[in-house]
This record gives sequence, structure tokens and C-alpha cells, in this order.
Amino acid sequence: MHVAFEGPGAIAARATDRGMTVRTHRLFDGDELPSLGEVERLVVMGGPMNVDETERHPALAEEREWLAEAVRRRIPVLGICLGSQLLARALGAAVRPGRRPEIGVAPVEVGDPDDPVLGGLAPGTEVLHWHGDSFELPDGAT
Repeated sequence: MHVAFEGPGAIAARATDRGMTVRTHRLFDGDELPSLGEVERLVVMGGPMNVDETERHPALAEEREWLAEAVRRRIPVLGICLGSQLLARALGAAVRPGRRPEIGVAPVEVGDPDDPVLGGLAPGTEVLHWHGDSFELPDGAT
């Protein structure tokens, strides 16, 4: 988590319901990133900062490297808001201001109930959108 108000919410609840162990790391409180050898899948949450504010938030640069290594290790990763932007940037994709802010609740469809990260939310769920930046999908992303 990058800030206290950007927790895993329904994702953690559904994962717990499916018997998964959920650990939360509060990066804004100084928690370290977990060893990638200790995780089976990752959900990287949002925050109000920009993906490139590495001078103001130096841990973002380390987190981008950590995410790139997670992908190299074939660990399933889901990025939410800032988390998706960090993942995109870590994998070399462009992140830039969107055409307009996207704020509100809207449905998200999950097409694969066996997906290792999102399967518990299939066939879909309502989620809060609150972001102004957008990004290209990195090669191999779905």
C-alpha cells in the first residue's frame, strides 16, 4: 500500500474467502517490499502520487525494479491505479496523462475464473475508478 486509504478491500476479502493468505505491506509506513521468493501472486495498490515522482517518493523506483523482477519470475501481478502504472513503467510501457480524469464506480468484467489473481472476482465486480493518468499495455500483458 502506498497510502492508508488505498487498501486491497474486496480483493483481499475474496482472496481470503478462497483460502488464500493475504499479507499487506504498508510502504508509506516504511515496510519493506517482500522477498519475491515468499509470494505466489501480487496485487499492487494505488496512491495519489505520480509514477515518476521518484525524487519525492524514492521507493517508487525500487518498487518498479521489484515489479519487473516479479514478471521475469512469472509471478502473476495485478496493478490497481498507481500499481498498474508502476507495472507498466517497469515493463517499458508509456504512462501519460489521460484525456480526462476517470472518477466513479463502474463494472469490471473478469473473463477467466481460473485467473491466478482476478479469478475470485469473476464474472465481474463494481470498482472505484479515480485516476487521471493512462498507460499502454506492456508486451504480454492482459
